[in-house]
This record gives sequence, structure tokens and C-alpha cells, in this order.
Amino acid sequence: MSDSARPTPQDQILSSYDFFDPETLLTAHSSYMNLGYWAGECATADDASVALAHLLADSAGFRPGDRVLDAGFGFGDQDFYWLENWRLKSITALNIGAKQVKIARRRAGERKVSDRIDFRQASATGESPRPGGFDRVVALESAFHFDTREDFFARALESLRPGGTIATADILKRDSFDFESISPEDEVKIRTSLFSGVPPVRNWYGARVYAEKLAEAGFVDVSVRSIREEVFEPFLEYSLAMLEDAEFQQRVGAENLEMSRGMLADAPQIRRCVEGLDYVVAVATKPA
Repeated sequence: MSDSARPTPQDQILSSYDFFDPETLLTAHSSYMNLGYWAGECATADDASVALAHLLADSAGFRPGDRVLDAGFGFGDQDFYWLENWRLKSITALNIGAKQVKIARRRAGERKVSDRIDFRQASATGESPRPGGFDRVVALESAFHFDTREDFFARALESLRPGGTIATADILKRDSFDFESISPEDEVKIRTSLFSGVPPVRNWYGARVYAEKLAEAGFVDVSVRSIREEVFEPFLEYSLAMLEDAEFQQRVGAENLEMSRGMLADAPQIRRCVEGLDYVVAVATKPA
């Protein structure tokens, strides 16, 4: 296959995420698509997804009146949640998927917040929608897709006002895993596993390099904190339990249920791959 015929990372993302509809997700009362933050008393995927959105907002330091740039918004659930609970002035939200943008815009209209949330079909690594015009830039479980993550960091710095903050919830290669002891083929399996997000090769690095790349982009006060123990295993356990839940089975339908069973059939193999993955919350500041 020629290079021109190969699917780009953007093509692969679109084909993957355009498959999903809000009615067929693991969540029952929302349209979140993230793995969730299963700390405290989270009992459902809805609870854990909201908890992750809340954690990212707190990490970013959201304040009333802030102007936020959200890179990779899914169906827009986090933006509605942030707008209501932090009384933000505005959110500009970017997504490359036309289907998700269309649904998010419709939902914004139904909630009568279209004047405060601008859902755009655009790339997070493209031209800044408002250079220097944002107080916070956030990416909730999306930056591992960006080709490349460094380009996103550069655009984020350009988009922020002096003293503004970037915060991400992101999937990485795990620094403490002994990759030298496994074959290159096994490392590829980890990078392309169910919970890896299948990042482009150029995004396949750990927390230490992640922090370095934020600093190289021009950010200061960089913090990269792992929350992997509150993400991967609890999400997997919940997903496996839901496969046997009658209400979930009826809601998603036979075809989607069969697909989910196939994806989760080899739980031990999934766990082996997860051992090589990290899940972090990263925060950094544009110099004032």
C-alpha cells in the first residue's frame, strides 16, 4: 500500500468515533465517552465520567468568567457540565468529527447555551481560534490522538493569555514498565490495545517525556500526576459487569452487545496490556 493510500491518524479517529451514538454508550444518563475517574463513591460510568470532568476542571483552576478552549469534546457533555457548575464566560470547543459536532450543536440549542458554547469542527493542532484569548485550555482524554501532541502544546500556548493554564487527562506509555524486557511486537500490542487510545507513534512516550515536552513548548510549573489505579481496572471491572446487565443489554441492542463482548473477551490479555499504560492529569502554566 502506498503512503498516500494509508489511512491517516485523523482518518482512523473519525472511523472509530463516528461509529458511536449517544444511545449505545456505556453511560446510561449521559453521552460521555471517557474511561472515568473511579475514586470515592462512583458507582456507574456516568458518575465516573462526571468525576473525571470535575477533576480536570479543578486541576485547570476553572473560575467564574473564564474563557475556555476545549480540545476534543466528544458529544459535549463536559462543556455543558463546566459551563453550569463553574459559571464560565464562554467555551470554544474543537472536534474533527462532523457527527459529534452536529449532535453537540443540537444539544447546545436545546439547552439554550449556543451563545456561550461554540462547537467547531476543527483540529486542536490547527490555527488558534483566538490567540491569547483563553484563560484555560483543556483536553479531556483526547490529546493522545493529536498528530502530534507537541503541536497541540504549541497551539495551546499560543491560545492562552499570559498566566493561563493548560490541563489534560491523557493516556501514555508507563515509565515504570520494563519495555526493554518485551519484544517490539508486544510493545505494539500495548500501544494499540483496547485502553491505549491507539496514539500515533510520535505520541508514544511516558510521563517524564510528557513533562519535558510541555516545558520545551514554553510552559512552566509543569505537573504530571498518574491516576491510572483509579481509571483502568475499575473501568474494566464495570464494563465486564455491564455485559451481564439486562437493562444495558436491552438499551444497546444485540449487535452492539456482541461487539462489546468481543472487545472484552480476553480480560487477562487486556490487563497485561494495561500494565504498560499510564493515565495522567497534566497541568502547566503559560509564563506571565
